[in-house]
Amino acid sequence: MAQESLAWCEAGRLTYFDKATHWVQHEEAGTVNELLVRFFGQTPEAGGQ
Repeated sequence: MAQESLAWCEAGRLTYFDKATHWVQHEEAGTVNELLVRFFGQTPEAGGQ
């Protein structure tokens, strides 16, 4: 379902966490925060890369 949801996003990105459960934001807080900082720090001109 997550993969199909990317079709609705202009700059979506999907990351899997092998050892995390439903509470990924708690179980992998450091990694989730780093990914969010990188994502929100991008400019639209960069095409989400």
